[in-house]
Amino acid sequence: MSKRIVAKAYSPSGSLMRVWDGFRVDGFTLSLDGGLGECVVDLAAAYGDAGEDFAEGNRVDLVVCDAETLAAASTEPGGASLLYRGRITRVVRGPRTGNGEVSVSLIGEQSRLAMDVLANGSQTTLYSNAAAGLTVTSGSSSAADVGLMARAVVDRHIAENAGTPIHYLDGDIPDVGVTAEYLFEAMMVRDALDELKGMAAGLHWYADATGRVRFGFAPTVPTHTLTFGRQIVNRPRIERSIEQVRNVWYIWDGQAGGLYKRYKDDASIAKYGRRSDPPYVDSSIKDEAAMDAIGARKLAETKDPKVSLTVEVLDSNGDANGYDIETLVPGGTVRLVNFDQDVADWTFNDSMVITEVRWTPGKAYLTVDASPVGIVPAHRELAYDVAAMDSRGVPATFT
Repeated sequence: MSKRIVAKAYSPSGSLMRVWDGFRVDGFTLSLDGGLGECVVDLAAAYGDAGEDFAEGNRVDLVVCDAETLAAASTEPGGASLLYRGRITRVVRGPRTGNGEVSVSLIGEQSRLAMDVLANGSQTTLYSNAAAGLTVTSGSSSAADVGLMARAVVDRHIAENAGTPIHYLDGDIPDVGVTAEYLFEAMMVRDALDELKGMAAGLHWYADATGRVRFGFAPTVPTHTLTFGRQIVNRPRIERSIEQVRNVWYIWDGQAGGLYKRYKDDASIAKYGRRSDPPYVDSSIKDEAAMDAIGARKLAETKDPKVSLTVEVLDSNGDANGYDIETLVPGGTVRLVNFDQDVADWTFNDSMVITEVRWTPGKAYLTVDASPVGIVPAHRELAYDVAAMDSRGVPATFT
């Protein structure tokens, strides 16, 4: 059967306004440590159409119906399942290459986390706490499990934003066995999650189309197996680079006479030479355990060359020579088989983390991290650069 995509426009209050006809969607990206990226919908609408249903702030659901959704328990009427949910952030009127002259840009629900300050009522300075995850009292600050703090961060967003679609289910944000004492000062909710996942190598978070947040380590066994010549239609694109290798880290808590430590990996230094950045400064670090956790994570994720692998996966829609591409989401793990053994030996492992999915109607472009542990996102690199500008006053010696 042919894949069918339906677009439904809702008011900000959640009332169905219209089911769109004659639209076009070329694709969108799903990213680890985030969620659904921008999705542009070209509408079969004339330049001057009023179109209250495509006003800024409205919610749009894209639902898909194909052989797999019909065979599975669907989340939408008619055997369909939710593909994308987002808010209209921009409307463009003008000549288009599609069927009309109006297009709307959607952004996923996880964008709310980047536009909300972590707070408890009027207080925007919060402290880690072993019992509750977060506390408003500095005197009750204590080291807490990173997973507990992540749950508390999401809980604070939910408590301060009535009706937000952001949520999690039991088991979505487990304790991770890493504890730290940490200070959250006027921090955006998304930034707080980013800081927490930086406490241990391999920690990541992801928000799906419904706003459901998952935080933790990727599965150690593959959740997907893809075969070259069957689901994968072309040779993969493989990139290996030592540009981001950092095998020496200097970390300072930003306090005069405070913690200042060096972390290094001798094996990486012997192979690639000493590769470091200016001292990383984080005034939210409140104890040595937190600093050690951050230092260990940075080394684990930067001491080896960056290996990025991108494959093109054909949509199955009931065909055995393809894959249900809607099930490929960041944070899952994948095993690739039937490649040349000499290539597989130096690139692949049996449980590689999916870091990005570029969905299109007929195929998906899947990027996986072929390194032993997680990735170094661009926003973390930016944080390093900003921190380097604030390193004046760093202690004369490290420990």
